[in-house]
Amino acid sequence: MKVACRQMSGLFVSSPEADRISSIGTALLPYLVATVALSLTFTFSGAYDTDNLTLLHRLSLWIIVCGLIVFQTLIAASWLEQLVKIGRLSGLVSVLVTVLATNLLVSAELYALKYTPLLPKAHDPFLELFLFVLLPVSTIAISVIMYRSTSVQPFHKSVLQREIDAFSGPVSDTKRERSSRPAGWPLAPILLVHACDHYLEIRTSEGKVFLKGRMKDAVTYLALFDGAQVHRSWWVAKSFVTTIERQGRDWVIFSEFGDRIPIGRGRTKLLRELDWPFE
Repeated sequence: MKVACRQMSGLFVSSPEADRISSIGTALLPYLVATVALSLTFTFSGAYDTDNLTLLHRLSLWIIVCGLIVFQTLIAASWLEQLVKIGRLSGLVSVLVTVLATNLLVSAELYALKYTPLLPKAHDPFLELFLFVLLPVSTIAISVIMYRSTSVQPFHKSVLQREIDAFSGPVSDTKRERSSRPAGWPLAPILLVHACDHYLEIRTSEGKVFLKGRMKDAVTYLALFDGAQVHRSWWVAKSFVTTIERQGRDWVIFSEFGDRIPIGRGRTKLLRELDWPFE
């Protein structure tokens, strides 16, 4: 999807494709750093009787093993979070299943690696190997899950909680929202919509979605949320706004994530009447 998006006030120059790549890179960076840090720690400590291997051999081995643990945990946690739905227990169940799945996968992969020159060790029974790696793999997996649940990827937990509070209205409103939701739109509460040529960037508490469409086709559905079309190419949820400041002759919305969203000059009065946080 090659769609260039240029904000009319000149404050923003972006594209859906570039934003998506940037978001993925930003989200994965802490996990890459963790993988490298763990790999270096295990390499230079000669952990688990690997000190008889050459430095390059140890480093290659631990990068692979640590990468498998970290990223398989991340993938399993993301997948199971959506799959496991058991009310208040869903979080605990998904964590336990994620840790167990990661241990099984890593044990199987280490068992297979023992048939390669990368891990020249005796072929232990699978159950014995599983119990041997259970503690270190579980420790790393739980650390990854804890970081993921408290990090700012893709949005801060406080924003998610505010959105839950803001949209926990009558059941009839929820049913009406679901019935009128356009095809492909996310289930999560909408925080921001940006029209870019013939595409819409839709941001929720779970991330970004890019769909083909126009702002004028979305405003009917967006009317169900507590927000406003602040510019002809921008719609913003009120809970997403931290402050509104003047920059030159224009007013600009700021979010806690550093977003800067222009306000059309004809919409300032309406936003003031709706008690938006102008400085």
